[in-house]
Amino acid sequence: MKRRLFRVLGSLFGLLLFGAALWILHRQLRTHSIDDILRSLREIPSRQVLLCLALTCLNYFMMTGYDFLALRYVRQGLPYRKIAMASFISFAFSVNMGLGTVAGGSVRYRLYSAWGLSALDITKLVAFCSATLVLGFLALAGVVFLLEPMAVPRALHLPFSSVRPIGVIFLLFVSIYLIWSLRRKGPLRILRWEFALPSPGLLFAQVTLASLEWAIGGSALYALLPADPDLTFPGFLGIYILALWVGMVSQVPGGLGVFETLIVLVLAPILPATESLGPLLVYRAIYYILPLCLAAALLGLQEILRTGRRA
Repeated sequence: MKRRLFRVLGSLFGLLLFGAALWILHRQLRTHSIDDILRSLREIPSRQVLLCLALTCLNYFMMTGYDFLALRYVRQGLPYRKIAMASFISFAFSVNMGLGTVAGGSVRYRLYSAWGLSALDITKLVAFCSATLVLGFLALAGVVFLLEPMAVPRALHLPFSSVRPIGVIFLLFVSIYLIWSLRRKGPLRILRWEFALPSPGLLFAQVTLASLEWAIGGSALYALLPADPDLTFPGFLGIYILALWVGMVSQVPGGLGVFETLIVLVLAPILPATESLGPLLVYRAIYYILPLCLAAALLGLQEILRTGRRA
């Protein structure tokens, strides 16, 4: 009963944030017409679109490192083409559906079980990938929020004026986890399962890989924005990370609307809303929708090859 109540409250919270995001976005754009937004889309140079596409490809390539490291952690070996396929499909679904562990874990279980991994190994692999994702995000966000402590928009009604306190909390979490992992002796036991803690080398690789991957994702959007001396990449990266964090907390699929609204809101003193919304729409198409379409096609093809006539 309690679990069902929490699930309903979580969905309601996401809907409320989505509605609030649309209201704020409407207020930012109410003085502009649809023609202004379309003109913003047309004014994006093709070289910037191609650069965003290239950085997106590099970003998803970096994501394959999550599964590669996870398979080393569970001491299983697979050809890289299978690792890359499982990683790409699972991440393409998870970033769009807003339920990273559920969506990505389901796809990984479907594929890795067909390739001979046990349920326990897949559970450990999914847990490792999720931990890597979170560690990298917290580490990068903590450093950026400390070095580039951007002001928090008043519309968010948060109890602090800059993101520096968030950065301190994030780095504190990462430090506690790293120290605890390095000092703990023996495996971690959860119910009837035991999870061996990663070696120091794997821990370093986790944080480094995921931090770079998150930064490349931000650079793909930055490549689409108009050049402005007041908008440096380190400064924008803080905005991007904050928008991602709020989008993930909202549990709205892919942070749709929530992510875009926060970017538009924070960039408003530098770029007019129409000049930032056009690049955001292109970014949503390239980084989210295009990989999802490719992943769905790949997953369907994999099912056809696996089940033959039954597909």
